[in-house]
Amino acid sequence: MDYVNKTSEVSIPLIHESTIEAFLPLLEKNRKQIEEIPRKTFQYGPTERHQLDVYYPISGGGKAPILFFVYGGGFSMGSRVMPGPQSIGYPCLGAFFAHRGFVTVIADYRLVPHIKYPAPVEDLRDAFQWIFDDKPEVRLAGHPAPDVENAFIMAHSAGATHIATLLLSPTVLSPSVRPGFLSRIKKVVLNAGAYHFRSEHAADPSVLEAYYGKPTELRDSEPLTLVEKASADLIKSLPDILMLRGEKEPQGLIVPNDEFRSELEKRLKEAGGGRNGQTQVRMVVNKGHNHISCHWALSSGEGEEWAEEVLTFFRS
Repeated sequence: MDYVNKTSEVSIPLIHESTIEAFLPLLEKNRKQIEEIPRKTFQYGPTERHQLDVYYPISGGGKAPILFFVYGGGFSMGSRVMPGPQSIGYPCLGAFFAHRGFVTVIADYRLVPHIKYPAPVEDLRDAFQWIFDDKPEVRLAGHPAPDVENAFIMAHSAGATHIATLLLSPTVLSPSVRPGFLSRIKKVVLNAGAYHFRSEHAADPSVLEAYYGKPTELRDSEPLTLVEKASADLIKSLPDILMLRGEKEPQGLIVPNDEFRSELEKRLKEAGGGRNGQTQVRMVVNKGHNHISCHWALSSGEGEEWAEEVLTFFRS
């Protein structure tokens, strides 16, 4: 965490590679602990972007809760396993939560410029549903089986935008699908997503146009608009949500996070609460972290405190 603590820069393009480079030596020291977690890859759809990795707790029979992690990448980048020396990146997260008893699932999804809204959200829905189908091949002898009735979601950056969309869109989860799907999702963690693009924001305008289309189409589809227009019944269907952001996020993410949280709490109160009666959405600021560092810190031995708070939220 020395690099993150010492730098005051918050621009995501300027801190992205240097933050990762700072954590790689720490992760390399723990490579054995990371790679001792079994990992299997599965195809959940027709293209090479329709693959997912499952990380299994080391020991124990019976069943274990599922954690779906959704990575970001500005709508146009990202992979469940990064190339080259950075390939330890998401396995470090999968191993961290598998060591703590979660069958952890990380799915790829399609990216700009090859798709338009809401294709990535539909991919993630399909990946989750593929796991929920409880296919025999997903089970691994000698390790806990995924408990398909006990799942959690944690999503970062553009991944959090996609999951907010999944929860709030009236069409991606159709009325016939929504109750059974959401009943399996116990809690959701949204980490530093881009929830609207109405003023200063951290997204590439050309990528936004390629993904959402015209400005009016973007406005209609961004998560803040979805929560503003959501029916009371949809709001009542929402599981408990915890929001996170780094202490050193760019202002173009801090403001949309605060405004999305405020509107979500307003709608929850108007509806009489979400699925468990919740009317508040807690925001946790990950002390000392920038936009990139929180997930690269996992399994490094440094800067992992935020994840312990997430685990407390899951288990409460």
